[in-house]
Amino acid sequence: MEPLIYLTSLLLILSLFLLVTKRSPKNLPPGSMGLPIIGQSLSFLQAMRANKGEQWLQERIKKYGPISKLNLFGTPTVFLHGQAANKFIYTCDDNTLVSRQPVSVRRICGDRNIFELTGNDHKCIRAAIGSFLKVEVLKKYVGKMDKEIRMHLHMHWHGKEEVKVMPKMKTLTFNIICSLILGIEQEPRRDVLAELFQEMMEGMLSVPVNFPFTRFNRSLRAAAKTRAIIMDLIAEKRMALQEKRASP
Repeated sequence: MEPLIYLTSLLLILSLFLLVTKRSPKNLPPGSMGLPIIGQSLSFLQAMRANKGEQWLQERIKKYGPISKLNLFGTPTVFLHGQAANKFIYTCDDNTLVSRQPVSVRRICGDRNIFELTGNDHKCIRAAIGSFLKVEVLKKYVGKMDKEIRMHLHMHWHGKEEVKVMPKMKTLTFNIICSLILGIEQEPRRDVLAELFQEMMEGMLSVPVNFPFTRFNRSLRAAAKTRAIIMDLIAEKRMALQEKRASP
């Protein structure tokens, strides 16, 4: 029964896509939007995983020119290339162009993540992050960072003939974030969060089809579990402050 429902939904989406495409205005850049939702996502991801992302983009430029339209991760997208495009993006104001992440990123991270905010909301969040990164504040964290680095080197580097640096550096960075921002030292919740974050990252750039057993579905479930853990941490910190077992 469920496969029939999925097939019917897909056919309905395809019909609507064809209807909208026929009625869409013609003053758009050249390029194909591909299949509904999927678009060029699969070929782009395949190129990225093969470390051929630049070659994939260059082929589009040769075929359609420096400006073209496409569909990536369920989002109609305009691809811009060249110095003029860079100047336009970095000099226009919020009324002309605003930051928008793919649907998959918004669904996993939430509509209020820092990459989606603009105007005063974005300035407030940046100011809050900036206060955390001031030199006088960072000095307080040197001891914790040193402890995390020493522990990491002892556990993952010491005595090893060969070390894969990239994944280990990701682990170290995540552990430092857990220690400084979330206040989680060496405990099981840190390992659980690391696994959940990894699952979230795997679905960030994926086709946003929320069917069971898809990568996007796993990432959504991991994001929900992550939020629950962080909310529990916030409640614990507030209780500790009220009971004066911790300082602000």
